[in-house]
Amino acid sequence: MVVDRAYGYSKTFFHLGYFLIAVLGFTLLLSSVTFYLGGSIGFWQFPVAILFAILSSHYLQRGVNTRGSSRRSYVATVGVPLLLVLLSLLVSACFYDVSYDGQAYHQEAVIQLANGWNPYWDAPLSERVNQAIWINHYAKGMETVQAAIYAASGTIEAGKATNMMLWMGSFSLVVSCIGYMGWLSLKQAVLLGALFASNPVVMNQLITFYVDGVLASLLLALLATGICFLYRLERRLLLLFAFIVILIVNVKFTAIVYVVFIVGGFLLWLAFQKKWPVFKMFLLAAVAIGILSLVVGYNPYVTNTVGYGHPFYPLMGKDPVDIMVINTPLDFEGKSELQRFFISLFSRTEIVYPWDVGIAKLKIPFTVYEGEIISTPRVDCRLGGFGPFFSGILLLAIALLAIQYPKGRNKPVFYGIMGFIAITIVSLIIMPESWWARYVPHFWFVPIAILLGSELLLPGNYRLLKGCLYVALVLNIGFSFAGFLLNAILKSKINYQLEVLASSNQPIVVEWGDSASNRIRFDDRGIPFHEQKNLLKLREEGARVEKIAGSQAMFIWPDDADRSITKSPWLRLTEHWIPLRWQHY
Repeated sequence: MVVDRAYGYSKTFFHLGYFLIAVLGFTLLLSSVTFYLGGSIGFWQFPVAILFAILSSHYLQRGVNTRGSSRRSYVATVGVPLLLVLLSLLVSACFYDVSYDGQAYHQEAVIQLANGWNPYWDAPLSERVNQAIWINHYAKGMETVQAAIYAASGTIEAGKATNMMLWMGSFSLVVSCIGYMGWLSLKQAVLLGALFASNPVVMNQLITFYVDGVLASLLLALLATGICFLYRLERRLLLLFAFIVILIVNVKFTAIVYVVFIVGGFLLWLAFQKKWPVFKMFLLAAVAIGILSLVVGYNPYVTNTVGYGHPFYPLMGKDPVDIMVINTPLDFEGKSELQRFFISLFSRTEIVYPWDVGIAKLKIPFTVYEGEIISTPRVDCRLGGFGPFFSGILLLAIALLAIQYPKGRNKPVFYGIMGFIAITIVSLIIMPESWWARYVPHFWFVPIAILLGSELLLPGNYRLLKGCLYVALVLNIGFSFAGFLLNAILKSKINYQLEVLASSNQPIVVEWGDSASNRIRFDDRGIPFHEQKNLLKLREEGARVEKIAGSQAMFIWPDDADRSITKSPWLRLTEHWIPLRWQHY
């Protein structure tokens, strides 16, 4: 009876997760076909993708529901996901992306794609386009989907809805997986699903165009779907698996490595269990979907290989660009990758710039320093990037794993957890920059997987230890919410700046720097501008130069701007809370 109820909630959460991911998968596929046909992103790809998601969801439910429950099921599996898509669009549109990379090249890629650039057949963007080298040669599957959302909604910030949809989608699929396997009650599944999905890397990047959180959500969805697929060969699982792999391979280069490791782990498990029919089916599906993913990723994987000799150009191949030289803290010079990883893991959560010296400070687990409260919500925090409590969480989890061993050493669940930990460790070893949390976001799953194992192998036992782990995880995630407050403060200041500039009757002198995507904010408000270099030099000469809040862009206040425009009460209350070093995060 318990298993039947679990499988019941599993179906509902599966269709919720499927819909949210299928919308993005269909959008990318439609955009890819459009590019192959010589077209460009338009207003239609995203709405049509939603229609396809509705139709496919209905198709997957055929014969599953009884007649009396069909209406209620339709609302749960189509109506609710549609509302969540709309909610994601509305919430994302309410926040500016004030991150560095988000404004430097992710958002610029979205603009170029939405303006008609076809990366398959058009010439590469010229060097005059900000960050053109990365836009031309990096994977841009998520930016393609975001460009389609931008074209359909008319609001570039709505493109960030992909992050929120994947966050909710991965949560739903974890809950579905737990129910599918008949492991735990709905209440326990929801709690563990929320802990898995609310990775600090995901939460910190939720309202930005960064893609590391996207990668984490998709890896989690891949794990949850793959586990179910190992036990039942169902078409709905196969279709979802295909969407996830197609999306994940086209998020960023490192995603391919992680997918190979995870799929390889599933295949090893099937071989160990001697489930050869499932093994053959899974292997065939993985190879076919992998090839399709690379077809969708014609740019950059094929264009890079043909034009520059390596699919991962410019990071590899002829004359590679070493991006870590300008990103690695000076404290790490002369240290091995393993040393860097452990220093970062057990250090204070700190904002670290490459030129900083003496920043890495080891700390006692579960202690919190004032600077960590400021640093934790940063999108790419370099030291202690999983949050102030993560080192302590990991130690508690290791203790819980040791306790599980005597009872679980002969059970498949324990073998599965140990296999996942082994794969994760190997992936950390081969990732040279594993000290940077956003490069290895899946490491967050390790202590929660151990916690899940303890609920299955030690039910009702060691409640105090498990309770401490639950509380520590929740509190650790809670630190990330400071980022939403910071964004709200910066948004209020940006809106005030734009309102005052819009009151001028003359073009605004600007220097976009690495935040050239800010021109969209000017265009949306009808603010004319012309670009000029070296505004910092003009400021030294007395010009009233100011940065656009949360960006690298600068402007000169025009003499006729109406500076008497009243600041919002929120801005007056909070404008002195923003440290200068928080100008982007």
